Amino acid sequence: MSDNEFRLEKQKLLVEYILSDESIFQRCRNILKPIYFDKELQETIGYILKYSDEYSSLPTIKQIKVETDLELELNTSIKISDKDWTLKEIERFCQRGAIIQAVLSAPDHIDNGDYGTVEDLVKKAVIVGLQKDLGTAYFEDPRGRLERMKLKNLVPTGFHMIDKKLYGGINRGELTIFTGSSGAGKSLFLQNICLNWVEGASYIEYLSQEEERHEPLDVVYITLELSEELTSKRLDTMITGIDAREIFRKIDEVELKVRMKGKACGNLRIKYISAGSTVNDLKAYLMEYQAQKNKLPDALAVDYLDLLHPINRRINVSDLFVKDKFVTEELRALATELDILCVTAAQLNRTAIDESEQSQAMIAGGLSKIQTADNVISIYASPAMKERGEYQCKFLKTRSSSGVDSKVYLGFDGISLRIYNLDEDYYNKDDETSSNKPSTTAEILQKAKRTPTTGITQTPEKEEIVEEKEELPPAETPTERLKRLQQSGKM
Repeated sequence: MSDNEFRLEKQKLLVEYILSDESIFQRCRNILKPIYFDKELQETIGYILKYSDEYSSLPTIKQIKVETDLELELNTSIKISDKDWTLKEIERFCQRGAIIQAVLSAPDHIDNGDYGTVEDLVKKAVIVGLQKDLGTAYFEDPRGRLERMKLKNLVPTGFHMIDKKLYGGINRGELTIFTGSSGAGKSLFLQNICLNWVEGASYIEYLSQEEERHEPLDVVYITLELSEELTSKRLDTMITGIDAREIFRKIDEVELKVRMKGKACGNLRIKYISAGSTVNDLKAYLMEYQAQKNKLPDALAVDYLDLLHPINRRINVSDLFVKDKFVTEELRALATELDILCVTAAQLNRTAIDESEQSQAMIAGGLSKIQTADNVISIYASPAMKERGEYQCKFLKTRSSSGVDSKVYLGFDGISLRIYNLDEDYYNKDDETSSNKPSTTAEILQKAKRTPTTGITQTPEKEEIVEEKEELPPAETPTERLKRLQQSGKM
């Protein structure tokens, strides 16, 4: 494995320098592999690594001579410049060896159709190097550290109560999963969040407690279920507020509103990818996006996680725990590698149907999805809640906050399909004493016992009840509530 740059004599010199200074060996220990070296040195490198692991020190020259029949010379007066040169050359040499090994093993994987493994091997080979990053100096500049984190990573969803539970929003490089039973509205949540991001998600500033807006983001929405056309039509309704049944009849109005909205928004790209695709297919698309747009998108939404397959085709997809573990880890790794926001959806199993108290045990497929994800939020709406235009969101997992098992409530307009923030004083679900909270069965029975029958009720009491009913305002529909919030500037 020698060439003009790293011929046998140079490799031997590097080995001698490594043996001459234990600090050099300790710094490059993790990247040294016998296979990288010439055949004449492979046995010696293997012996040095084995000896150091067993005795926590380097073997002597005599020991190496006896065990491997190789004569080496020590340099007892290595200068700092020699150390720097040795470390730099060892790093380059090991990276070269790793790339060669990846290329040599590629044909077998290609013959088996295992292209993902080839990419993974080459990717790991390219990043082979010495550890130079010492990490974060915790006590140095805490303000700067927190401000950089806030500006770079944390992005609000636009749903104030969700952002509050997540301490401000979702971090770049993390994976957030919305779960729900079939038809619960998982896609609606993903689409609403995407629109919030491209419009510039509103959020409550922590110190001033005033509503502000994040800058508009560029978002890619990957659909593995609905077509691009149907997804776009649903977004037309959300943008314009026009009922889906009226979209084609009011096509001129739709065009005008969508074009006007687009002038103040980030870029939203919708792409259909067939079910059974892998994270490598998503990455290939994002690389093409970067090539054409000269930048990566800020956020990626995948609708939905259960329809993706692992990169490694040898994994049995019928083993849902293993399959979901690999897919979730690969999707999260993609978000981390590209430093983008990532949201997706996952199914709950049939035990979650009509069950308001959802838990991690109800996740369909492998529980490994929850173990890997950073945030897992279940969505639920009973028939009564749908009638009132409400959604319940329960936090099944939060990695960076204390919101686990807490619930928040959002409004929903069935005509525009928009999910929105409720007034703080409208429906405080967390307040157990709230008069608006739905009555339990026991409370209903108790009220029935206190309510007098018609034969016993006296006339003044009847008149008093009638007067109270006349003072009640007419019920506000979800659509009217949404319009009122938009006019007041709270949307």
